[in-house]
Amino acid sequence: MERLLNVLFNLTLFPGGILVLLVLIPGLWVFRFLYKTFVKKEMRVAGKTVIITGASSGIGESLAFEYAQRGANLVLTARRENLLQKNAEKCRQLGSPDVLVVPADLTKVENNKKVVDQAVEHFGGVDIVVCNAGKGHSWFFEAVEDTSEFQKIADIDFWGNVYPTYYAMPHLKRAGGQIVVIDSVGGFIPYPRQSLYNAQKQGLLGLYDTLRVEAADEIDITIACPGYIRTAMTEKLPVEQLGPFPLLPVKVAARRIVEAAVRRDRYVIVPGWYKLFLLYRIFAPEVMDWTNRYIIQGEHHRPALLGQIKQWLGYKVVD
Repeated sequence: MERLLNVLFNLTLFPGGILVLLVLIPGLWVFRFLYKTFVKKEMRVAGKTVIITGASSGIGESLAFEYAQRGANLVLTARRENLLQKNAEKCRQLGSPDVLVVPADLTKVENNKKVVDQAVEHFGGVDIVVCNAGKGHSWFFEAVEDTSEFQKIADIDFWGNVYPTYYAMPHLKRAGGQIVVIDSVGGFIPYPRQSLYNAQKQGLLGLYDTLRVEAADEIDITIACPGYIRTAMTEKLPVEQLGPFPLLPVKVAARRIVEAAVRRDRYVIVPGWYKLFLLYRIFAPEVMDWTNRYIIQGEHHRPALLGQIKQWLGYKVVD
């Protein structure tokens, strides 16, 4: 009986589902517009408490400045206290009423609870959590000699986002709050030289899409997928890994992410042209593989074609 049902579903469900989707799309567009206009309007972050992980540098630093300009109370956490204190002072100058610095290594589970507990103790609650813990790499999977690197990547890129979310969830539900996840286009583009990083980012997509369903209307979740952003991390990457792609200024990326979060968007991809790769992933995955393998990846000891062109042209990015 089950075999017969599977055959029946194969014959009817897919084509029927496509027809239903075509009928639903116009109505969904209207529904989204009305829902955001009259039900879930833009979020006012002034006076709200925002936890930002990885706030000492890079996109986390710029996100802190964006929220500060909008008048949010901030909880900044990362390992480097000196940089956190420097950023906290600038956030106050930009308009944040109060900034709490909590130095913490989020690869240690107990530190995630400490950050949330101190935020609740200081501000009385948590409204928004920006999960920005992340660390890239630029090695081929089979070339790794010390396999402890695998766990280090997972501890930062995956678990470093899971645990702050877990401990903040009860407070976010009480506040009707929001989670903003800094994922990556690596979650849907199989960039070579960053296999473990990509794997964690794909895991985060699955996690937060599921949490959106489980939390229903109690918590908004915005998943941000930046491409290559000009930060200290990306500037250390070899030219053959970056290939021809321009680096988006980090301030621009942070501003677009916060704007999307305020609109309560489900996803934001910055720069927007990376959305093209979603279509190729679904409809022409072979082309995506070939592009990454022959044009971007190159051989182990030779830059890829576009990487070589970039070197020949003396390609530099200007903000």
